[in-house]
This record gives sequence, C-alpha cells and structure tokens, in this order.
Amino acid sequence: MRNWGDMGNGNGMMGFGWILGTLLLIGVISLIVFAAMGMIPRARQGPTPGPTTPGALPPEGGQTRSAAESELELRFARGEIDAVALVEARSVLRQQ
Repeated sequence: MRNWGDMGNGNGMMGFGWILGTLLLIGVISLIVFAAMGMIPRARQGPTPGPTTPGALPPEGGQTRSAAESELELRFARGEIDAVALVEARSVLRQQ
C-alpha cells in the first residue's frame, strides 16, 4: 500500500502547477481588462505638454509680443477687460 502522506512521487508538484497556472491566467486576464479600460498608462511620445499662460501662445501674424500685449491678455483672462477692448488696445499698441 502507498504512503499518501509522503508526496515523494511528484503529486505535490502537480497541485502547485495548478495553482501557479490559475494565478498566471488570472493575471493575464486582469492585464487585458485593465488595458481595455484604459487603466494602464501608456508611454507618451514626445514631450509632455505643460501649463500654458496667455503670454505663452504665439501672437497672430507672426509678430513678436511685447510686455504690454502680454499684460493686456492677462487682464482679458482675469475678466478686467472684454474682447472688444482687447482688440482695440492691441491694435493701438501695434501701430506705435
């Protein structure tokens, strides 16, 4: 009669294989589900965009922006002046 408590014939490794295989299968399925849901971050191509300020955007027509125009755009962004006043003040500055 066999001694079943001995496990010297490889039966113990068979149980470990089932556990390892099941865990591996669960891990692969989890990765597929998380990737499909977009929860795994992807590597970005190129530099990451930083915060932009109104003065960081290029001006219209390729002209260089002065400090006064930057201040006007900041005042517009804060709501101190409206769009009409911004356009008028910008045209006055560019005529000088």
